[in-house]
This record gives sequence, C-alpha cells and structure tokens, in this order.
Amino acid sequence: MNKVIIFKNLVESAEGAYKGENYLKALQLLYKALSLGCTFPEREIAEAYQLRGIINFKLGDIDRSIDDLNESILINPKDDLSFYLLGLFESSNSKYKEGLNNFDKAIKLNPNESDYFNIRGETKQFLDQYDEAIKDFNKAIKLNPNEPDYFNNRGESNQFFAKDDEAIKDFDKAIELNPNESDYLNNRGISKFSLHQYDEAIKDFDKAIELNPNEPDYFYNRSRSRWLLEQYDEAIKDYDKAIEINPNDPVYFYNRGRSKSLLDQYDEAIKDFDKAIELNPNDPDYFNNRGMSKSLLDQYDEAIKDFDKAIELNPNESNYFYNRGISRFSLHQYDEAIKDIDRTIYFDPDCYEYYERRGDFYFVIGEYFEAIEDYDKAIDLDPSNSYCYTSRGESKFYLNKYKEAIRDYDIAIDYGYNDAEVFALRGFAKFELMQYDASLKDLDNSIKKNKEYNSNAYIIRGNIFKIKGCYHLAMLDYDKAIKYDSNLVKGFYYRALLKKLQKNFKDALIDCTHGLLLIYKDSSLDHQKEFYDQLFDLKSELLKNIRSKSYKQLHLKI
Repeated sequence: MNKVIIFKNLVESAEGAYKGENYLKALQLLYKALSLGCTFPEREIAEAYQLRGIINFKLGDIDRSIDDLNESILINPKDDLSFYLLGLFESSNSKYKEGLNNFDKAIKLNPNESDYFNIRGETKQFLDQYDEAIKDFNKAIKLNPNEPDYFNNRGESNQFFAKDDEAIKDFDKAIELNPNESDYLNNRGISKFSLHQYDEAIKDFDKAIELNPNEPDYFYNRSRSRWLLEQYDEAIKDYDKAIEINPNDPVYFYNRGRSKSLLDQYDEAIKDFDKAIELNPNDPDYFNNRGMSKSLLDQYDEAIKDFDKAIELNPNESNYFYNRGISRFSLHQYDEAIKDIDRTIYFDPDCYEYYERRGDFYFVIGEYFEAIEDYDKAIDLDPSNSYCYTSRGESKFYLNKYKEAIRDYDIAIDYGYNDAEVFALRGFAKFELMQYDASLKDLDNSIKKNKEYNSNAYIIRGNIFKIKGCYHLAMLDYDKAIKYDSNLVKGFYYRALLKKLQKNFKDALIDCTHGLLLIYKDSSLDHQKEFYDQLFDLKSELLKNIRSKSYKQLHLKI
C-alpha cells in the first residue's frame, strides 16, 4: 500500500483516538505515521505534528509539544493555528515573551480570530503589561462580543489599575452572557470589596460558592469582607471551610489567627500562626502577629523572640521594631524599647503614632522635656491629636508649668476629647494654681463622667473641701477614693491628715499604718513610696499625741 495512504489512515485513526480521549493510542499512531518518512502532502504532515504536539501537551510533556509545533511550523509556516498553539505551550511553561512573539505571528497571519487577541492579552497580564492587555481584550470583544471570558479578562486588567467601577461593568457583562460561571461572580465580588461595598461583595461570593462550593478562595474572599465588617465569628467559619478544602495554604491559617486574636482568643490564634509558620517559615508577618498575640498574653520574652525573627526576615519594616519596643517596655527595658521606637521613626519619620509612643515612654521614665519634644512632633504631623495635647499637658504639669498644661488640656477638649481623664488633669493643674472653684468644676465634671476611674480626682476634690473647711465633704471624697482604689497609699495619707485635724488620732494612726503596710507588701506600689516618709513622720506624731493624751487622762484620774 502507498506510504501516503498508510500515513493518512494512521493520522485519521489517531484523530479518532484523540477525540475519544485515548491519548496514548493516538500518540502511538502519530509516531508510527510520522516515522514513515513521508514528505507529501506537506500540510497534512504539518497537521500531524501539530496534533502530536497537542497530545504531548495534554500528557504533560511540554518540551516535546513545543518541538512538535516547531516542526509543524517549519513545514507549514503559514498556519496561524500552529503559532497560536506554540505560544500557548510556551506561555504555560512561563516563557511569556516567547509566547507573546508567537501570538503576534498568529495574529499577523489571521487578524480576525478573537481568541488570538484574548490569549495575547492574558499573556501580557503575566508580563504586567495591563494597558496593552486591555487593548487586546478590546479587539477580541469587537470581533466576538458574545464571549464572556473576554469581558472577564478585561475586568481583571481594570482591577490592576484600581478601575473597579469599570471592572464591575465588564464582570456584569460576563455574568449576563454566562450566569453560571463562579469565577465571574468571585471577580466582581473582589472589585466590590475594593470599593468597600462589603455587603454587596458577600452576595457575589455567596453566589460563587453556591455554584462551586469546592473552591477555597471563594470562602477566603468572603471571609475578608466579613472581617472588615467586624463579623469575626462568621469570618472564622469561612476560614475553617477554606482550610478544610485546602489545609496547605498558610494564608488561611494566618488570617484565621488574626480573626481569633481580635476576639481575644489569643491562645487559639497562636496555634493558627504556628501552623502558618510551619507551612511558610519565611513570612515575617506570621512571626509578627504571633508575637503580638503572645504580648497580649503578657508573654513578653516569647513575643520578643518572634519580633526578632520577623526583623531578621525583613529588617526594613518599622512595625516589627515598634511591636518589639512595646514588649520591651512592658519588661521595663526602657532604653532598648526607646531604641526600637527610634528605629521605627528612622524608617517612617512621618508617622505621628511613633513619636506619640516614644513620648509616652519618656514620660513614664520621667524624661518630661524629651516627652514634650515627641508630643510636639506628633502634633505637627497630626494637629488634631487630642491624646498628644493631653499627654503634653501632663508632661508640662510635672515640670510645674501649670498654665501651659491647662492650655494643652483646653485644646484637647476643644478637639472633642471629653474623657474624664482630661477634666481631672485640668482640675489638678488649676488646684496647683490655687484656682479652687475652677478646679472643683473640672473635678466634678470628671467624676460625673466616670466615678470609678477617679480616685485621684476624689483626693484633690477632698483636699479642696478640706481647704474650704468642708471636712465632712472632704472625708466622703477620701472614703470614695479608697473605695475605688484600695491600694491608693495617698488616699490613706490624706484621710489620716484630716482625721488628725479632727483630733481622731487613733483612726488616723490606723490609716497611716495601712498605708505603710501597702508600701511594704506590694512592690508594684513603688511609685507611691514618695508618701513613705510623710506617713512615717505622721505616724510618729500621732503616737506622741496619743501617748500625751493618755498621760493627761491618767493624771486627771490620779
């Protein structure tokens, strides 16, 4: 039998096997046909190489599929389909530039095939050439306005440029043409998410999940919308489902951990961060977030180890230094904590929060001038920051700059900071300036806003009542101060002074003794040791008074 006829019969049988998805048999038949060494008919020989290339590609042998397509083109360089397929195979092998070159040739040979423009556009997306990709999708849509994939692909490119309104129009059209494709709904949900339309985005993700409940990313995307709506429990359920479908994606564990931490489930959050780190030990955010959870559990040493690792992986992220600084400060490692905040400011000198925090650190260690400098800088960056005005005012208070402190408190209140604290602080400053009536007004306002917070406010108001001779009201305030803070040493001191003034020496002595015992027993009250000498001296004086009174009573009896 003629070799050409045998060749044609073998190729025809291979085509039948290919259509029946019996790829191995088809491949065997094509190898046999092409081994005959026929040189004619050239077109059919080229098509045989083309088909063998397609089959090799389906069987995962990309190199051989590319070799076959090159052979086909060598025989028939006018076949646009061979260039298209070669480009497709190269692109699938991440050879995008080579693929692009072959799509160009396919389009030059056949400029009326919409799929060629579409696949060239997709390849340009991989090369981040989104502007050019959109041009190709426009051409594909012009040639065939009834193909939903073209609109979907153009929508994805518009997403890259944050043109989500335009993207949604494209996804709308894709969904109109094919309402049962879950990816289109998912993509539209992503654009709505980017536009902060979280409820609408969830509706799209719901529909995508209904169409395809086995795609973990749909659950993940829905969880992100729920997370931003502060629906953390619902978000966790979506992460659970995504993990059930794909337990090997660290991002799912990481984000579930973040949700749990926002629900104060820090131990459970740490377990998720552990798993995320196990799956990907090179992401610094995983260590950083685990460190934050440990810090919130007061596990500061362990938290610092995580922040150290995050910094090792990315030494240019300011937040990692910031978080480590917070933990170090909690361990009273003040110098090291300030160095970490210095580093955050080096990386991000325009973030007011970093100056605010360093100012807080300086304030706690009594470096009030340095604290004021940082609060000044924070206020320059955020002029309506009522917290910094309040904190700067408090620093000035401790430098005995009471009038300047009051001005800062006034500004904080003008900016809407109406917390009990700021009125109490302003009241304290006015007390030091002996503006007793004005101080009383602020202290009354503070106590009205928060009765239990204001132990110190009760003390100062009690002192004013005492100065005014209203001993009964003063005693009531000292009693309340001690009621709301039983460790308030100065509460016992001032109440003892008032009882001494009322010649109730024995009860005054009891208060003195109680205050001294608090300082002896509780090291956390070291900051109140300033009252130790005053309490000791008062106790000595009271004992003398009690002994003198007892002597007089004994003399009278004799």
